[in-house]
Amino acid sequence: MFKWAVVIFGAPGTLFECGYFKLRNVCISILHLPGDETLGEHPSEQWNPTRNATTVLLSLILLLDAPNTSSPANVEASLMYRKWKDSSGRDDEYARKVRSLVANTQIDAAQDQVRVPRTTEEY
Repeated sequence: MFKWAVVIFGAPGTLFECGYFKLRNVCISILHLPGDETLGEHPSEQWNPTRNATTVLLSLILLLDAPNTSSPANVEASLMYRKWKDSSGRDDEYARKVRSLVANTQIDAAQDQVRVPRTTEEY
């Protein structure tokens, strides 16, 4: 089995800008038998052979800036995001939490001696 070290940087121009997100435990539906829907996944959310590591990682990056509020994994975060989005940023609880999270990731980046990209050119 392969063991990957994967980090996603928060994209410039998003709330996650300058974030350093180390992926840890990953669970994908390809690991269980077809028809064995133990995770309660909708068929459109299940693994399909056209997905590869690149498409999965790109999807994760896109989810940071545009989370799925139709079928959220974290309902509380989804509600906060929707309030923030619907209020055009006036309800800033979501933004404050994300900024706090991003600030905490800077500690990991410093410990790992990683320079996080800060501009579109660096990204």
